[in-house]
Amino acid sequence: MAVMAAFAAEAQEAVVKKFEAVPIDLTAQKYARADLHGVRCAVVKVQVIAPGVTFQGNVVGDVVEKPGEYWVYMSKGTRMLKVMSRTFKPLMVDFPEPLASGVTYVLDLDAPQGAGADGGAMEQQGFLVMTVSPSTARVYVDGSERAVRDGRVRLPLRNGKHTFRVEAMGYAPEEGSVTALGDAAPHCRRPRLGHRDCHQR
Repeated sequence: MAVMAAFAAEAQEAVVKKFEAVPIDLTAQKYARADLHGVRCAVVKVQVIAPGVTFQGNVVGDVVEKPGEYWVYMSKGTRMLKVMSRTFKPLMVDFPEPLASGVTYVLDLDAPQGAGADGGAMEQQGFLVMTVSPSTARVYVDGSERAVRDGRVRLPLRNGKHTFRVEAMGYAPEEGSVTALGDAAPHCRRPRLGHRDCHQR
């Protein structure tokens, strides 16, 4: 059987992986901050790997940046937070319940890695998304193995040509290339194993 795969170039969007209260985390109490009414704030620890993240909403004072996360102090009763970065579209997060005073929360985001080693934004149109079957397949893009999560690979896509190879035990490997052409749909070439649909979002 042949390995099956599908490519798509998608917009740079962050995704909420998890949001929950962490009662054993005493950050909101140990490093307490009060709002304008003197009420102790909640702390939302936004865990995301992205440069220059900023926040809008009932944010109290300056955001504390830590390795891999941002401590966002917010007023009691807050129901939403807007998260922004130059590497992904603005994300509005709706909390399932109002924030409680003096409680620490964790907001885990899966965000596009759009910054180069020098911290500058990558020149790209979006992200390359590849869905493979079986989900245990190994995927190589431009010669490097990429992490597969639940049968899906997601990585930055620059303008130009990119090669891929998909391998799985008991399956015939698949390889080919995809070319991103500015704002137009990327051109996909699949030398064998049938049809492929590609599009730019």
